[in-house]
Amino acid sequence: MAAHEINEILGIGGPGSGLGQSPEYVGVLDLFRYSAAGVRSYTTSSSANSYFSIDGGVTKLASFSQASGTDYADWASETARVQNAFGSPGAILNIGPALLTALDVVGWNLAPVPEPSTLSLIALGLLSYGGSQIRRRCQRSIVAA
Repeated sequence: MAAHEINEILGIGGPGSGLGQSPEYVGVLDLFRYSAAGVRSYTTSSSANSYFSIDGGVTKLASFSQASGTDYADWASETARVQNAFGSPGAILNIGPALLTALDVVGWNLAPVPEPSTLSLIALGLLSYGGSQIRRRCQRSIVAA
């Protein structure tokens, strides 16, 4: 799943979390890893309940994978999400609000990019056309001289 790997390059999951590795280190997304309100979770135990939250653990946005051998910053396979630890071939995956929030907290600005208006595109086309006509006239006058 290319989208999953691209998200890992952008800072979500993968080597961004060193939980369970030796020596252990904490990645950016691990700073938003909780097991209860106000209780951070840095355990890799499969019986642990670790989830992604941006309000101190009050609101659970997505569960982290606690399965041995997975990236501990991937999502648990609750729904068909791009950052799931286990993908299914041919599955249609959604990005979902948890992933967009995760990208935001690791530093990506997700502000929408405005599209150019129709009027500005027409004006740009007319300016380009006018410029080409002026250039043609100049070339003709140089050739004629």
